Amino acid sequence: MKGRIVYREDCAKDEHGAAAVYQELGANPTSVQGLNACLAYGSVPGNSSSAADAVKAYVQALLSSKYKTWMELPPELRPKHWRDKFVKPVVLLVKALHGHPDAGGLWEQHLKKIIRNLGGQEVPEYPGNFFFPDTKLLLSTYVDDLTLAGPSDQHDAFWAKLTSVADIEPPEPIYRILGRNHLVMPLSRTEGSEECAAFRAQEALVFDMLAYAHQTVDLYKSITNTKSLKHAATPFVPEGSVSVEDEEAKGELAPNACRILMKALWLGRLSRPDIIKPINDLATKVQSWSRGDDKRLLRLIQYIDSTPQYRLVGTIKDNPEDLELRLYVDADFAGDRLSGKSTSGGYLVLYGPNSFFPLAWVSKRQTSTSRSTTESEVVSLAYSLYQATILVVCKGYSPKLRHITRTHKVNLSGPSEVLRETQPSLNIVKPTTKLRTSSPRRCHPKSGPRHCAY
Repeated sequence: MKGRIVYREDCAKDEHGAAAVYQELGANPTSVQGLNACLAYGSVPGNSSSAADAVKAYVQALLSSKYKTWMELPPELRPKHWRDKFVKPVVLLVKALHGHPDAGGLWEQHLKKIIRNLGGQEVPEYPGNFFFPDTKLLLSTYVDDLTLAGPSDQHDAFWAKLTSVADIEPPEPIYRILGRNHLVMPLSRTEGSEECAAFRAQEALVFDMLAYAHQTVDLYKSITNTKSLKHAATPFVPEGSVSVEDEEAKGELAPNACRILMKALWLGRLSRPDIIKPINDLATKVQSWSRGDDKRLLRLIQYIDSTPQYRLVGTIKDNPEDLELRLYVDADFAGDRLSGKSTSGGYLVLYGPNSFFPLAWVSKRQTSTSRSTTESEVVSLAYSLYQATILVVCKGYSPKLRHITRTHKVNLSGPSEVLRETQPSLNIVKPTTKLRTSSPRRCHPKSGPRHCAY
């Protein structure tokens, strides 16, 4: 067990005895996508990744707030010789103690100043990520978690410089970051998948959250007193299994639904794109939870319990000049059962002849109702099953699409304009949908350079 001394914001008052108001300095740590991009950079041949934690990060920064903060020390922290002198002693807070609303922002400012003095330049698209032009290193910061990627021969010198100006633990090879384990392991060859044999002979970075998946299931079991769960092949309930009566009756899990969904959402955000959509669908029902939603949540947990070993795998074995960004997008037409709105899905990867590294994924309900599959795919920039979508985007708006709403017109004209201005560096193509499966992996032997995905 370990403890932490914190500042109690809940009972802080100003000089008039009213609740204290703070600057609320915003912190802007790296995103999951920013971390993935950093790890992808570290996987490029000749590069590597390492990580270190800042020691007692917040108190390394001074509490340089606009107004001074005075603290009443609890009896166990007061010097013994104070006991007979003071009744309610207070002291000036000079460090950004954990719990103070400004502590996170002040630590971030402190760390950024140090990094900039070392030559780091913040990446505009990924706040919290810093690039060092001289050494070609990329540093990703998430509060006290520091992840470094770049040329292997530059890591030791950088960590030595950083530890000379900040209290940092000794760097180690990357493993657990943001609650996600990172394993470097070979992709073993699977019988019957000769097309991907060369790819699988390589080493890959695995985003592993097996233990967290089990924790998510255990949380559900503890709340519902469930002993065992049935196998589920998908996270969605079968058609017709939820009745009208189920939709009208209040669900038993209404008080705890948000807690379970938030637990599952972190799993989806870090390593399981396959569960993002059902989680988002259920999240919209938290305020009006029904017995039907109980069934849908049960199905989601059954699916997670049946597939805890599923994880993302990324590998990069090509030179940077042979790599490109590929964005795979699609939409489910009128997938929402109540509003009839579609859901946009996207999957961004770093791609090459021998490379496939996941960077970001998203599932988002569209804000406007589509009247056809083509419209829903235009909104989500789909590389769709229907060639019509690509033709529409390439050509732009036409009188044949006069029925579409203003929102969809904007969604169409935007990508159409970008496509015209950036060709041939940016292009849109229709991918093949033919899959060859060999459990538990899926291989795509026909879609350009071969790659596999767990």
